Amino acid sequence: MDSINPYAAPAAHLVPEVVTVTEGSVGKPVVAELTATKRWMTGIGVFGLCLSCLLMGTSAFKASMRAEAGLHLIAFVLAALYVAPAVALMRTASALGRLGGAANGENLAEVTRRLAAFWRLAGVITAATIGVALAVNFFMRIFLRAV
Repeated sequence: MDSINPYAAPAAHLVPEVVTVTEGSVGKPVVAELTATKRWMTGIGVFGLCLSCLLMGTSAFKASMRAEAGLHLIAFVLAALYVAPAVALMRTASALGRLGGAANGENLAEVTRRLAAFWRLAGVITAATIGVALAVNFFMRIFLRAV
């Protein structure tokens, strides 16, 4: 008799259980595709930094005029939160520049670490922004209903 069970679910071993990382060169197509995004990452990072600073300045100016100062201070804090992802994106772009100069496993690992940190930070900040917006909406509805 065969020891193969025809009713067992098939198993695909696509990912090995132990992944070994070796220090070595990275393929030219991978480096070319990654370094092609360097300008975009730098540009979006600079744009995000400028936009955050503009929003912070506008919010601070409006808050100093005492016209709904609390709401403008919340906008200032939320705009300040977006400085960190912009800086993280620019740091990722500089890591991509180093990868283009010396394509090795260490530089590729740095790029992927920085990208993972950027997306983690962007996710946390987006969740915080949505939470603050919902809280402000909730309290405004209660406050406006009480008036």
